Amino acid sequence: MAATTFARGWVTLSMHHPSEASVAIYFCGPAGEILSYNQAAHLLWEGLPGSVPWCGPIRFLREDGSPIPDEDLPPLRAWRGVGVIPREDVLLEAPSGKRIRASVRAELLCNATGQAAGVSVRIMVADAGDTESTLSRLPLENPSPVIRLDGGTWLGFANPAAIKCLREWNVQPGQPAPTPLVKLAAEAAMLGVATDFEQTIGGKTYIIKVVPVSPGMHTNFYFTDITELTRLEHGLRYSQKRLEALALHSPVATYVKDSAGRYTQANPVACHYLGSTGEVVGLTDQQLLPPDIAERIRRIDLEVIQYGKSILTEEQVGHWRFLSSKFPLPDENGNMTQVGGISLEITERAEMATKLRESEERFRILAENAPVGIFLSSVEGQVLFVNRSWCAMAGLTADQALGSGWTSALHPEDRERALKDWHGSMVGEAPSTCEFRFLHADGTEVWTLGCATPLTDTKGTVTGFIGSCTDVTESRQADLLLQRQAARLRLLWEAAGIILSNERPDVMLQQLFDKIRPHLDLDAFFSFMVDPDGDGLSLFSCSGITDEQRASLGKLQYGQAICGTVALNREPMVVTCIQQSDDDISSLVRGYGVSVYACNPLMAGGELLGTLSFASRRRTQFDADEIEFLETISHYFTGAYVRWRLLEDLRATDRRKDEFLATLAHELRNPLAPIRAGLGVIKMTEGIPQELDVVRSAMERQMDQLVTLVNDLIDVSRITLGKMNLRLSRCRFHEILDSATEASRPGIDEAGHRLEISIPDHDIHLHADPHRLAQVISNLLNNAAKYTPRGGTIRVEAEVIDGETLAVRVKDTGKGIPAHMLERIFDMFAQVNPAPMDDGGLGIGLTLVRSLTRMHGGSVRAESAGPGEGSAFQLLLPILPAAPVTEWSNEEESMDKNSGTAGTAKRVLIVDDNADAATTLAMAVKLIGHKVATAENGLAALDLAPSFLPDVVLMDLGMPVMDGWEAARRMRAEPWSKSVHLVAVTGWGQDSDRERTKAAGFDHHIVKPTDLDTLRSLLGSAS
Repeated sequence: MAATTFARGWVTLSMHHPSEASVAIYFCGPAGEILSYNQAAHLLWEGLPGSVPWCGPIRFLREDGSPIPDEDLPPLRAWRGVGVIPREDVLLEAPSGKRIRASVRAELLCNATGQAAGVSVRIMVADAGDTESTLSRLPLENPSPVIRLDGGTWLGFANPAAIKCLREWNVQPGQPAPTPLVKLAAEAAMLGVATDFEQTIGGKTYIIKVVPVSPGMHTNFYFTDITELTRLEHGLRYSQKRLEALALHSPVATYVKDSAGRYTQANPVACHYLGSTGEVVGLTDQQLLPPDIAERIRRIDLEVIQYGKSILTEEQVGHWRFLSSKFPLPDENGNMTQVGGISLEITERAEMATKLRESEERFRILAENAPVGIFLSSVEGQVLFVNRSWCAMAGLTADQALGSGWTSALHPEDRERALKDWHGSMVGEAPSTCEFRFLHADGTEVWTLGCATPLTDTKGTVTGFIGSCTDVTESRQADLLLQRQAARLRLLWEAAGIILSNERPDVMLQQLFDKIRPHLDLDAFFSFMVDPDGDGLSLFSCSGITDEQRASLGKLQYGQAICGTVALNREPMVVTCIQQSDDDISSLVRGYGVSVYACNPLMAGGELLGTLSFASRRRTQFDADEIEFLETISHYFTGAYVRWRLLEDLRATDRRKDEFLATLAHELRNPLAPIRAGLGVIKMTEGIPQELDVVRSAMERQMDQLVTLVNDLIDVSRITLGKMNLRLSRCRFHEILDSATEASRPGIDEAGHRLEISIPDHDIHLHADPHRLAQVISNLLNNAAKYTPRGGTIRVEAEVIDGETLAVRVKDTGKGIPAHMLERIFDMFAQVNPAPMDDGGLGIGLTLVRSLTRMHGGSVRAESAGPGEGSAFQLLLPILPAAPVTEWSNEEESMDKNSGTAGTAKRVLIVDDNADAATTLAMAVKLIGHKVATAENGLAALDLAPSFLPDVVLMDLGMPVMDGWEAARRMRAEPWSKSVHLVAVTGWGQDSDRERTKAAGFDHHIVKPTDLDTLRSLLGSAS
């Protein structure tokens, strides 16, 4: 049904026509607000309409008494497009609770332009009797003014509402009517019908229905306040003009189409895009556009009409592209059969959007293939995008990372710090940088440097964040490695300080362990050292086990357990996961609860000193750096141990030196005592021959002992300085042995020992210095005699091995040698248990034995079953094939010992700064039978010689004023010295000394003390 056109006259007629007196009538605005009502409606509501939309204070009920929902109320249904709601029977409930039966009719009202303006509601009460009984009260109770003019000019009646209007004219009932009302009454009487007039009274606008009741007698005036309706009408009219102006001047296309698709409205912009220079009203899209475009547009329009709701869509018209909003509109009957539209031309924007999509696609491709992780997030920090590199770093898929899912990849130790930094960046809307770790499901840690930068729009408002994540694992590991290396270096420096500040290796090891154990989670260490006999390892020091476990360690054999295996192979070994292993090699430390064990050999110059091991019960393995660190600590300790051992050797050498000096002093005093005593005896005996012979023999023996002692010291010095020269020749071993036993026989016989000799009968030839080799054997015999208790047995054995080597063994039944001294016995000043002072010995004899043997290309070793078991020394010497023997001679022994008495007396000049030495030597020369003169230095000798004219000059070398070398050179420059024999008599006896005296012009070189037989032979040979 069609909607009723809204007109003031119709409203007034409906409100006040007598035929409607029993019908409650009211009008609602667009929001359901009640704008106007008649007296019957006032009575029905039992007062004012209130603020309840569409129905006022009464309730609409179904005939069964159930409430009618708001959306089904007849006025609302009429407003929503139904148009006219025909008569419907309902049950009404007044505010007092009284219920009455009635029929309702609602009709949509439209203004002159066809736009919906309101709804009229008519309610016919079924019980009219009650209504008629109240009609007499209607004029008085009518809230709208009601006036009756009597006689056309006199105010006969005015209800309370009308009295308020009359006050505007300063009149009241019973007085003459205001002129405007008189004129209206006359005009209505002239027309003879009820007439509506619009009149403004007191600022309010009314529709006044003037009803002539009795021509010339009574005229009724019914006022309807249309002030609000007028305002709404003006507002609607103004609004419509504004909408028309807006559409006319809008930069976007606006239009309306009817159900057939014909344009009923279209602004100039719409006409332009539709390709029309004139009006398009009445035309369709099929008439204006290509068929395919028109068909697509028509399909959308019909969808809007069918479903009655707006649609936002993009449309193509020609080369233009539009974003269109289409919505349903009611027709003149209130039915939603029209389509309204607003279309925004977005061609350029669409092109920009296309380019933007292409740009975004390029960005996505670039981001997906970037070598660094890239992410986008909202301003709230929710991740919107991550690339493949980011996923690889985090160990998540892209879907898992979206939103806040990315936080699950953060390392638990870094999560709080990283999120705090991220939230701080979001709150401060500022760039941020943070270094953190991702933790993969497999335990892999990835160090990441994350950077985030805010994204802003054209107004500077932050719209989100873009950021990157760079894998810095390698650089982080490098930094950590540097830090760890720096820490290790510091630890090594501290370890070096411990090593340098300690002299006891066991204390040093414990302090080293205490220093490094917290850095490597160590629980124990073990140090084994090679036994003195070299057949195994003994525990040197350890920590981290009980005393009972320490006591049970004892000794390890090579190849036994981990340390023995390391000592055998001389290679480091690291054993891991020991508690989970059942191998035999780690069974020993497994019992100590150890889980990882690192053992290193202690090597010094190719010599195995022992092993050093570190262990942990809390760890199952050491990394490569830690293993290298422990190896370095082992090297440090090796150096410290070698240093300690050298210091111990030096201390021992120093002790032996002190012992040697003490012994040397004793050895020197021993022969000097009898010599001094002998001198006293000679003085006291006053030349008694028998006593003199005894004293002389004792003094000669002691002198021989002194000479031997000094000669040994000189030999050691020569060997130590590398200045010992052998006079090698082919010689017989038997003769060398005879010479050695002859020299040692007095000492052996004096100690009461038995000497046994067992050697081959055939000759054995050696390439040797017979004097030095005899010295070697003699030293061994003397050593055996010295350290064998009285009445012991000394045995010399010799045999040829494989026809190339002579093995000589000197065995005794003496004190024996401990195992740890078998090698050290040959060291300088070394003595197992120093012999009593009366036995003599400086601890250099065996040193000479080893040195001289090696110089002959042989070797010597000591053997003993231990203390009290005797000892044996074995010499191994290369031999020569049998051949004729060439005799050897010695300068001092080649002289005929008897020639001194056969020659004539000589003139002998003795030069020595030691007056006693010069005097005693002069006495000896005189006793031999020669004439003697003496001088105290070289210069004095040069002064005396030209007058004395000596045949022989016996001259010392080291003298003050002028030494012997310079005096000899000057003498040789004198004519009188051509036949003179110059003899150097000195304590210097090395080969270099002999060469120097020869170069100075000396004919002979004799080492002090001078043997009288040698002196007699030399003087006798001088011609």
